[in-house]
Amino acid sequence: GVALALKNYGPSHPEYATSVNNLGTAFFKMKRFDEAVPRFEEALAVCRRLFGDKHPRTIDCILSLQDAREGLKD
Repeated sequence: GVALALKNYGPSHPEYATSVNNLGTAFFKMKRFDEAVPRFEEALAVCRRLFGDKHPRTIDCILSLQDAREGLKD
């Protein structure tokens, strides 16, 4: 989980970003968009730091965040 990834890798590691993103995805699938958005924001911040804006992982985070924000509007 997220806590284990944070402990083992720290907040600036791809595994941490993946764990946070996976948690956001779980919340998204349960339509808990208010909980998904901050997880996707965190994953995006880590991916931007590690990979830059044009990397596929960063783009995936951007798209996930956009989808979750759209869900908040419904």
